[in-house]
Amino acid sequence: MSRYIIDECEPLYLKLTGCQYERNSSTQGAMGPIGPPGPIGPTGPAGGPQGPTGIQGPTGSQGETGPCCPGSTGPTGAQGPQGPQGARGATGIGGVVGYYGSFYDISSHIIDEETALPIQLNRTLEANGISIINDLSGNPTIALIDNTAVYNIQFSAQLFKEASNRTNVYIWPRVNGIDVSESNTGFDLEGGSSDPLYVAAWNFVFTLNAGDELQMMIYNDSKNEKIELRARDPSGGTTLPVPYGPAVPSMILTVTQVMNTQIGPQGPTGPAGPAGGPQGPTGPAGATGVLNPYYASFYSSTNQTPTGLLVTPVPITYSARSIGNINPVGAYPTSQISIPSTSVYKLLFSAQCDSTNQSHYLEIWPVVNGISVPDTNTRIRIPADTETCLTVEYFLQLNTGDIFQLYMRGDNTNARLLAVPAVLTTTPVTPAIPSIILDISQITL
Repeated sequence: MSRYIIDECEPLYLKLTGCQYERNSSTQGAMGPIGPPGPIGPTGPAGGPQGPTGIQGPTGSQGETGPCCPGSTGPTGAQGPQGPQGARGATGIGGVVGYYGSFYDISSHIIDEETALPIQLNRTLEANGISIINDLSGNPTIALIDNTAVYNIQFSAQLFKEASNRTNVYIWPRVNGIDVSESNTGFDLEGGSSDPLYVAAWNFVFTLNAGDELQMMIYNDSKNEKIELRARDPSGGTTLPVPYGPAVPSMILTVTQVMNTQIGPQGPTGPAGPAGGPQGPTGPAGATGVLNPYYASFYSSTNQTPTGLLVTPVPITYSARSIGNINPVGAYPTSQISIPSTSVYKLLFSAQCDSTNQSHYLEIWPVVNGISVPDTNTRIRIPADTETCLTVEYFLQLNTGDIFQLYMRGDNTNARLLAVPAVLTTTPVTPAIPSIILDISQITL
């Protein structure tokens, strides 16, 4: 086979003759039409791995909001069933707690100079918001008031006079070193061989402010006549021991807030119950609640006489209850009062005392569950053919179911508690005088 070299600079025309090519160097003719494309060849192998994603361009500005109109609200669905009631909240704290104090003195004091002296009070029985502090002389004579309120102030003083001459003693309240106007009361004392004991007792009601200092003052109008605030102690620690019963304080002072219309604080809200259905409509407001403290007044319409034996006291009985919701034990006449609820109580008795022959004395004191209350006894000496009234007030912490009684003791059966019938012929009728009246009132709830 022959080998030919083709000149690439000139157009070629080759004619095949046998086994040779013949070169024609004549002029090139016109190009013929383009033939149809051949079939697509197979895809080549995949290229390299994909390159990393480019950085995101900045966000374009927001276009204007197109117009729109809210659709109408659909109908309210049916109310679901009410959920279960939540658990009851914790019980609220107690209601009113009034301010009060019951103080006394178990020492004796001589009053033998024409100078007004403050009466000492060296013991506290019960107190809330009132306390005893020392005066400038270092003696416990001041009742310090912590809260502004109207108070009932009541005292009973055990007085003794030895000499036979008569003398007068005066007792009155003083606040912040200033005597309370028109509050003085005189007491005529007459001594003698019988060495009589007297009880001065009365009360006041006036406003005291927070920080006020209350004192009870005493004055003897004759420095030559010795008067004694006399205490008596079963242990014999004073001049005259008490043969029986609790000690006799020389002075008792009670200060009680007047609080019948106060409303107690609301208790804390209990925890919410589990969530249930939607809240139902609010019901109408209920009526405003009121405090319902326990109280009662008992009296006796019969004479009552001690045994005359100093070692044998007797309980004082009552004929009826005039008002209240505290009940006696058993049928009348009875000496026992059942305490309905644990609380602090104010107990006030007024005894109409009488001696039919010679001078004699009576002693009266409280007893709880058969046990005498310490340092609560009071003695009154009654001259012959004389009537007098003994009034004493206590504050005591008493518990549910306690049995409260008053006991008395005398040196002779001529001393007694006297009941005087009503006088029906007067206009208006003169009411009867009970031999004893006992008032009991709850002061904390």
